[in-house]
Amino acid sequence: MLTSFPIFLLSLWLLVPQFAAARAQPIPEAKDGIINLSSWNPAQVAKLPLGGAWNFYWQRLDSADELRTGTLLQAEPTSTITIGKTWAEVKPSVTEAFGYVTYTIKIEGLTAPSDEYGLVFSQFMSSYRAYHFDPETKTLTLLASVGGIGKTAKESIPQNLKKVVALPALKGTGSYIIVQTSSFFAPGGFALVPEMGHLDFLRTSEEKTSWEAFWILGMFCLLFISNLSIYVLRRDDYPSLIMGLFALMMGLRYFATEAILARFYREPNMLSFAIPYLILTIALPFGMSLYLSFFSLTFAGQYPRWALRLSWGLSAVMLVSMLLFFAFPSTPVMFSQIMLGQMVLGSIMFYRLLRLVLKGQRGASLSLIGISLIVGAMTNDVLVWMRVYDFLYIGHYGMIAFIFTQSLVVGSNFAHAFQTADRLSKHLQVEVERQTRDVKTILKNIHQGIFTVRPGLLVGDDYSSYLSEILGTESIQNRPALELVFSQSNLNNEQKSMITSILESSLDEIELNFEVNADNLIREFVYTDPKGQDKILLVDWDPVVNEKTSSVEKILVTLRDVTELKVMEAKNKQHQRDMELISEIIEIPGDRFIQFLQSSRRFLAENLRLLEKADRPSDEALKIIFINYHTIKGAARTYRFTRMTGIVHDAEHFVASIQKGTESWDGARAKDDLQQVMDAFNEYESVNRDKLKRVESKNTVNLDLDTVRENIKALETIGQLHLDERLTPFVDRVRRTFFQLYYQDIESLFADITRVLPQLARDLHKPEPEAILRSVPAGVSQEAVDVLHDVFIHVLRNTMDHGLETAEERTLKGKPLRGKITFDVTLAQDGYLRIRITDDGQGVRLDRIHDIAQGRGLIKAGQSFKPVEIANFIFLPGFSTAKGLTEVSGRGVGMSAVREYIEKVGGRVELVLNAQTDVLQAVPFSLDIYLHPRQFTIFQEVQAVA
Repeated sequence: MLTSFPIFLLSLWLLVPQFAAARAQPIPEAKDGIINLSSWNPAQVAKLPLGGAWNFYWQRLDSADELRTGTLLQAEPTSTITIGKTWAEVKPSVTEAFGYVTYTIKIEGLTAPSDEYGLVFSQFMSSYRAYHFDPETKTLTLLASVGGIGKTAKESIPQNLKKVVALPALKGTGSYIIVQTSSFFAPGGFALVPEMGHLDFLRTSEEKTSWEAFWILGMFCLLFISNLSIYVLRRDDYPSLIMGLFALMMGLRYFATEAILARFYREPNMLSFAIPYLILTIALPFGMSLYLSFFSLTFAGQYPRWALRLSWGLSAVMLVSMLLFFAFPSTPVMFSQIMLGQMVLGSIMFYRLLRLVLKGQRGASLSLIGISLIVGAMTNDVLVWMRVYDFLYIGHYGMIAFIFTQSLVVGSNFAHAFQTADRLSKHLQVEVERQTRDVKTILKNIHQGIFTVRPGLLVGDDYSSYLSEILGTESIQNRPALELVFSQSNLNNEQKSMITSILESSLDEIELNFEVNADNLIREFVYTDPKGQDKILLVDWDPVVNEKTSSVEKILVTLRDVTELKVMEAKNKQHQRDMELISEIIEIPGDRFIQFLQSSRRFLAENLRLLEKADRPSDEALKIIFINYHTIKGAARTYRFTRMTGIVHDAEHFVASIQKGTESWDGARAKDDLQQVMDAFNEYESVNRDKLKRVESKNTVNLDLDTVRENIKALETIGQLHLDERLTPFVDRVRRTFFQLYYQDIESLFADITRVLPQLARDLHKPEPEAILRSVPAGVSQEAVDVLHDVFIHVLRNTMDHGLETAEERTLKGKPLRGKITFDVTLAQDGYLRIRITDDGQGVRLDRIHDIAQGRGLIKAGQSFKPVEIANFIFLPGFSTAKGLTEVSGRGVGMSAVREYIEKVGGRVELVLNAQTDVLQAVPFSLDIYLHPRQFTIFQEVQAVA
């Protein structure tokens, strides 16, 4: 940054002599196409602009021969035009912005010999030819020709090139300067006024200007390089990068304005015009966007993001409009509008900058000085262009001063950052020394085995003291890591070989190699120390990466002895499982739990017998196994035995898959599933016995039901004999006792099974129904009790799921919010005990049963069935009217299982429609369960016999 300062001063030194050349005296100007130079003193004003009103000939482009005749000068001009105006501003004769014209000016009053003088021609975005014409001698001299002049856009090739030419000898009567120009790419006009002066002075001045141009370009380049160098040294210093790009952009703009490219392309070509024009047009909008980005980054949070995005958007629009202009020259270039928008956005930045200066923000004052310099310089150039006063164009010096001050802000921030980094580095060195001591202290006292594996798979120099205790050896340093840790482990050779391969492919390689294979490293193993003690060790592997090369230098290994922790975890898991089971078991009475276990064990024993009977059970056996599992799961879910429900469900699902043909038979898996179910039951029973201490009372005894049944028959036979009156009361008492042991009254059975209704209602989000029992005083045998318990569970689940509606549905139908389930127990004419179950739900859907039966091929085309026959399809295995599988029902097992269980104890099941109909619709029904006479007794008869 400091190297640019001398060049900046040198640039100012080049500028100072030109400041002294500014004039206070009036400058002659052309009037009506004539300029009188008699008042011009070349000693005071060395270079005179030939400004004023020139004669203007619209759409006229005479050949050289025609010009020599002087007919042009004799013709009436279209108008006079002040140099600097566009053709469209000449009214009313000319209204077009593009075309070709001829300018003329007559020079009079020149006192010195004319051959000592010269002219400077310079135009922008147009092509021109300049002639000198002596009307007395009819001499036409070509002074300069730049670009291609033509009457069409195809013929015209604009070019920006300054030329210094010598004037031929003039006589006192005066001579003419004739300039022909064409412009089809920008609004035409004599934008840059030709200048006149001593030829030697003009050439010296132009040479000096050329050197000045290269000095200024060098300054722009140096500012660009210096800012870019800061960015290279500090990659997170984006303001330096942006300011470097800004300097490059403004340097290119100056390169374009000075027509430097045209110096290397003497022949007219569109490239030497298009490139400078594109750069010149987009440089200021993009430069403003770059500076706003610089300001936003240098003074974080001080410039709104929306304004910055809008600025870049305007710049992008400018670039697009320029590209469209080159493709379609009639496209308008919105330079003025876009720059106005950029200036508005710049005013926001200027306001924020003033606030920062008032707050004393570092660098804000320098930024304000730089902005003031460039605004002043640009204002001067505009006023000079508008000819408010006569002075030099100093905008490029202002731009250099602006970039220089902003670069000082960058350099100041860089120096501040460097000093801060140096201070932090010293602090970091102290901190590293402290942390090194801390690390050594940690390695000495931490209760973990920590070491590193370096290339060669050797243990590094630093390792924790506790590693010796874990491994039971003091010989650690520089030993082969795998031999030290894994030689006395339970790992096999394949696992050790895998660890070796992963470590070798990771060390001195990129981190990605380790990350890809890290999951294959052993995380837990059993280590046997020299004393023969087994230890469970957890191992963590972490790469130590070199930030510069991004390669793995070594691998940090951490060993933790978790032997005691694993034992405690196992105990804790068992304790947690026991607590979960206890919370489930204590929700139901002990006798009901025992009854559930006993009932379930009968089903499991039957499943075991069927699985061991053949290599693959028959379809009928599979059906029984499935029904048994489903019944156990239903009861377990009713009692909310979560763990048991899940295990039984898995076993049931496998059997269902075999029945559907989606899986092939696997006897080992089937037996394993059964064993898991039995283990779960054993676990529940163990917790009930050992944790809850639910044991049989010492005041009770267990009797085999077959023995009880045989004794009842014997007592009935004795009752038919004529006994001594003294023995009759004792026989009746024994008989009554055996009846109470063998039979359970209907009321207690009903109360037992209806306890599940609240939980079922909650599971299905339905109101709890009202359960009503109307029964003769009957008792049911223990065999029937077990069966009826499972049957009633199935029936209640189906009734709650399919029969009773939700609260909203019942309200819409005008029914009471709570549903009603009725049990009517009566003695049938054939001596069976009939248990009729009805509900006030939606009934049985005959239409749905018919469609399902038809889909399964049970009803052929043309067959006709009575409604009750259609209803009885629900007793077929796998038949269900549920629309989907739910937590309560849906597998099509319930009614099939009901019939299966009742028939096992000699009974039967019938479905009775409670309404006569021939239309397939929802019909109320009753489910009649008939118990065989040997499975029940009427207590009145018992009392009568007694």
